[in-house]
Amino acid sequence: MQSPSTVLACEALGDNFARGGKGIGCTGNDAPPGGSPPLRPARVRQSSFGDDEELVNELPPSWTLQQFQAEVTSVLKEFFLSRALEEAAARVEELLTECPGEADEFGVVAIRAALDRDEVAQSAVVELLGKLYQSSVLETSAVVRTFEKLFCTWEDIAIDAPKAPEVLLGILMGCVEGGIVNRSLLTKLPENLMKAGLSKASSISGHEILAEVAADIKEFKLQASHCLDEYFLNLSVDEVTSRLKEIGMKPYQHELVKKAITTSFSRQDEGGARECILNLFQHLTNSGALSKDDLQWGITRLLGQLDDLELDCPRAAELTIE
Repeated sequence: MQSPSTVLACEALGDNFARGGKGIGCTGNDAPPGGSPPLRPARVRQSSFGDDEELVNELPPSWTLQQFQAEVTSVLKEFFLSRALEEAAARVEELLTECPGEADEFGVVAIRAALDRDEVAQSAVVELLGKLYQSSVLETSAVVRTFEKLFCTWEDIAIDAPKAPEVLLGILMGCVEGGIVNRSLLTKLPENLMKAGLSKASSISGHEILAEVAADIKEFKLQASHCLDEYFLNLSVDEVTSRLKEIGMKPYQHELVKKAITTSFSRQDEGGARECILNLFQHLTNSGALSKDDLQWGITRLLGQLDDLELDCPRAAELTIE
């Protein structure tokens, strides 16, 4: 299976989708008046996850992931005791100067370290992330990747940290309110995470906003399912395009990407269903209806759920790779 960074870069996948010679918003091979064709999703080097070079950064040869995590854990333990923000931020900056590709992993370790601690410690983590963001040590894209890793693994995390759902939502809202990440990140929250978190903590900052997002996600997933059911009956890509415009919920379209792929797993003709989905994605990306972000979020979310999917479809991992 491809590594998460390779999938996030989304190059080979996007090239597949864009193989038709038509740029977004163009017809045939003609460029729009006055300039070159817009870049297809595969050729767009920047997304909410960061640029493609950032996504394939690796640890220096002298470092291991376990060593990096241990160093971060040491910094955090001292920070939780001393609350020395400037000192902790300086030590994190030193670590990320040596290991610039691990900024998102730092965020994962930091937030996970706060899950079993009190609200003061959780607020301190948000404060530390904010300090690092303000000093340009952490980019918004790295924090976005941090949260996506946590979104994909929250159920496993909650086995050892039962308060994980509500604490994750609280820390996320703190990052939104602090300007570290855009509010649009809320639209990428898994529905089951929001349901679990909101049911346990009505005092979460932004509870009403999160509840509205949860309702929107539920509605879009229902609409997307109906849309895909019709597509597999009539194979009309134009109808899907029109339907997405009617629904008008573009921030949630990663759910369509995930649902389309998983739906193809259950079709009798798996190969034919896969070609139908690729044809749909090609059309939607060429027309600009789907973005690189939609593809990346949909596919990373799918990869995060493969273990569960394999319970119903043992070949889920194999079919995803294909």
